[in-house]
Amino acid sequence: MNDRLRELRRERGCTQKEMQLLTGIDRGNYSKIELGKRYYTFGQCRRLAVALETSMDYLAGLTDEKRPYEKSKLSLSWPERKTAEGSGADESGKEKKLPPQLCGRLLELRSGKRYTQVRMQTLTGVDQSNYSKLERGEVQYTFEQCRLIALAMNTSMDYLAGLTDRKKPHKRRKGISG
Repeated sequence: MNDRLRELRRERGCTQKEMQLLTGIDRGNYSKIELGKRYYTFGQCRRLAVALETSMDYLAGLTDEKRPYEKSKLSLSWPERKTAEGSGADESGKEKKLPPQLCGRLLELRSGKRYTQVRMQTLTGVDQSNYSKLERGEVQYTFEQCRLIALAMNTSMDYLAGLTDRKKPHKRRKGISG
């Protein structure tokens, strides 16, 4: 995944310092992500996908399609206060809540598949209690939760993040299934 990030940055002729300015991710942390010494947070992946004009799915290695999905018609404002780590977390380190417009997406997807929250726990490993909080918008996804839920629901991370209104994901990479 880190090779993809480096490749996209270089294709755009950006330095790591310029990526910091574009995304709010501290250059040191950005460098660690590119080197594979640190994983993305959900917010970092979202901001990088927007800045690099690609999809979260591509950055997460779920697809080989670089082009982003069609932009969402939702007007999402995710006021993220950047910490020194650029995580979009508040001072306590907790991720912010999901925007209200996205809370219904999880419930709609789960209901459409007739899955219970317990079934989602089985499919994703996301604790039912935490999944319930995600559905109610009380917490924000972690990067890995978003990835696992997207695979289980056969949707894109970008749809779950509100970057697109398209539910169907780009063609998955070989060996990736949900």
